[in-house]
Amino acid sequence: AQWMLLWLEANHVAGLPTEHVLAYISRDNTGLMAHEWDDQTCAAAATETAAAGKTMPGRGTGGWAAACLQASIGLRLEKGLVSPKAMQLLNLCEEWLGTFLPHCLQKVDRVSFGLLSASEVARLGVTEPHMPRSRLKLAIPFLGKDVPSTASEFAHPDIIIGLTVLAYRYEGLRHTDFEHDVMSLLRSNFEAEAGPYRHRKSALMYNAWVVAAGGRIKGAGAPPAAAAA
Repeated sequence: AQWMLLWLEANHVAGLPTEHVLAYISRDNTGLMAHEWDDQTCAAAATETAAAGKTMPGRGTGGWAAACLQASIGLRLEKGLVSPKAMQLLNLCEEWLGTFLPHCLQKVDRVSFGLLSASEVARLGVTEPHMPRSRLKLAIPFLGKDVPSTASEFAHPDIIIGLTVLAYRYEGLRHTDFEHDVMSLLRSNFEAEAGPYRHRKSALMYNAWVVAAGGRIKGAGAPPAAAAA
């Protein structure tokens, strides 16, 4: 949830206190049970609860905090303090954390999902010549331990993204991923940057990678450790 807060801030979601945003997207209202809500919010929460045919929970309980939080967000939407787009992003985060993420974490890498290895790509290239290229980069269903499906793919886009991120986290980048994707992006960024070649951001990043791996680029000077010695 803390990472989601950073993403929401980067997308300029405003109009709600941070503790309210955190409680909403995490579905955890325990941090707001001692919060002092204004009279308008309490009245709106009681009205919404009665309209739903329910009894207003006791003050200081999680149910009471949840009702007041929903009422507070509704009032802020009416006043224009929270934009409809911001509300959409909040709902997206809430659904991802409460539904999609737990579903993805229940699956086991290389058992129920995973990435195709180089040998599996070569084998399927012969047996499945019309295989979609998306299967080469995204996580796909597995039928068992190290047994990828021959044609099926995950249907829900959020599940595909979540499982793909987990698969790369567990298995790491394949050689083809680094050569065809990472290096291609780095070259593209390098060509778009201005300034002397050696001082461009992409060149410095690549140099740092080589030095971190124990190597050295010709003409780039000695690594910092060697220079210090």
